Amino acid sequence: MHVSERPYRATDKMRDLIDDNSLLLFAMSRFGIALGFGNESIKDVCESHGVDCQTFLTVANFINGHQAGSDGVDVRSLLDYLRRAHQFYLDYLLPLIGKKLVDVIGHRGENEVSGLLMRYYDEYVDEVRRHMHYENTIVFGHIEALLDRRADAAASFSEYASPHNDMTLRLRNLKDIIIRYYPQKNHDIFNSVLLDLLTCEKDLATHCRIEDELLSPCVQALEKAYRDSRDSLSSPRSSEMSVSSRLDLLTPREREVIKCVVRGMSNKEIADSLCLSFHTVTTYRHKISVKLNIHSSAGLTVFAIMNKLVNIDEINPV
Repeated sequence: MHVSERPYRATDKMRDLIDDNSLLLFAMSRFGIALGFGNESIKDVCESHGVDCQTFLTVANFINGHQAGSDGVDVRSLLDYLRRAHQFYLDYLLPLIGKKLVDVIGHRGENEVSGLLMRYYDEYVDEVRRHMHYENTIVFGHIEALLDRRADAAASFSEYASPHNDMTLRLRNLKDIIIRYYPQKNHDIFNSVLLDLLTCEKDLATHCRIEDELLSPCVQALEKAYRDSRDSLSSPRSSEMSVSSRLDLLTPREREVIKCVVRGMSNKEIADSLCLSFHTVTTYRHKISVKLNIHSSAGLTVFAIMNKLVNIDEINPV
């Protein structure tokens, strides 16, 4: 039986995965697995690269169309995989497609159609960048808070998760417009950019499904464990306070500092903006961390959004 006809196993050769599905090259890279592994098994390659084998197998089977539940998935490993995928799209694949589009259809000012298509693509890339920045900071920050059992994990994943419907639809529309209506200037470059668009569309669709169908059940299980643990420790006399009630512990100045942090300002910039000394700002930040039991910028961002200190539009992209 050829390996692609059944789910992958830890004893299968890693090189066979590439023959089955070239998109698995992307998965290997996103797990930090380098080529040059010879005839080693999946298990041996994962061990030598410090990768959780069960998580890799689950993702690889999912990509190749096999049933893959979330049981046994290491959530931190999956988060690392998703972050590397975001970096690949934003730093390499989408800029590469943009450059090739310029080669195929010209610059914005050459004609009306060229300008329209390039503007459409640029707006799409900006939308993807905002979406992935939100996931990297807010969504993944919430998940890490759950993993660390921090107080800022109290909100529900459903409040943060954003839909992926438009992520591939707009890319598909661009591809169809180019195929149907744009005259070819250079067949080789034209076909090359279309192949990149097709690859990106397929890979991005799979990426979104991994978040929806693998990550989401894992997070729901984490939230249930978190709630069960919290409820077991609670009592009518418990001194624990909800995240929302902790807002009352903050002074007006501390709230201003939180707003600045969420907007991406450094301690020096906060000091200059609020007419404070650098030392005073660091003191405020320490007090805020102690009062809220939140020790990361992502956690503060989640807290600020949930308590309406800022709007999502005010969050400064990295």
